[in-house]
Amino acid sequence: MMGEQLSMGPAPKGQPRVAKLRDLTTDRPIARVAVDTGVAHLDRPFDYAVPEQLAAAEPGCRVRVRFSGRLVDGLVLERLEVSDHEGALQPLQSLVSPEQVLSPEVAVLARAVADRSAGSLYDVLRLALPPRHARVEAEPRPAPEPPAAPVPPAAPEPRPAPVPPAAPEPRPAPVPPAAPEPRPAPEPPGPEVPEVPEVPEVPAAGSWERYPAGPGFLAALADG
Repeated sequence: MMGEQLSMGPAPKGQPRVAKLRDLTTDRPIARVAVDTGVAHLDRPFDYAVPEQLAAAEPGCRVRVRFSGRLVDGLVLERLEVSDHEGALQPLQSLVSPEQVLSPEVAVLARAVADRSAGSLYDVLRLALPPRHARVEAEPRPAPEPPAAPVPPAAPEPRPAPVPPAAPEPRPAPVPPAAPEPRPAPEPPGPEVPEVPEVPEVPAAGSWERYPAGPGFLAALADG
């Protein structure tokens, strides 16, 4: 369970059993620590109080804590405002290094590897993190470069003056419709010509030719 503390023996002389409230830092006074317990069934983080003089123990830093009456190594996983542990908390004993060697991503990955391989979190972290070099840590760090001055925004380009709309082209005058062409005067009617009845053709003699008066009879018939 997260946030537990063990007190399995008396604390040595000169070492307080719990951190006094007045000695704690006011900024996130709780440190959740992965402790090198060496015991598989205690593979879980423990909460410790952060004294004012150890306020630089940020997540990822190496620390020393008291666990079961002895000093052991630990790695700060996170800093909290409150703890879910109901009893008094032991304080951090010392800050081994202010270097933040453990990132949150590596901590999550190490926890997954430990769960998959049935190992402990601290055993995986011991192999994942580089060894400490006190001489390198003691070297002065270069001062951080000051932030670059903000570049002022470029002045907006002047907008071109609006082009006035072109004058509308004059419309051509309407063409008057052409005068209708005069119709020719009707021709006066001419004199009526009486129709001449058609003269019926003289029928062929046919069989009347055998009569002496047959053609004459036919002619008489034709004349009416």
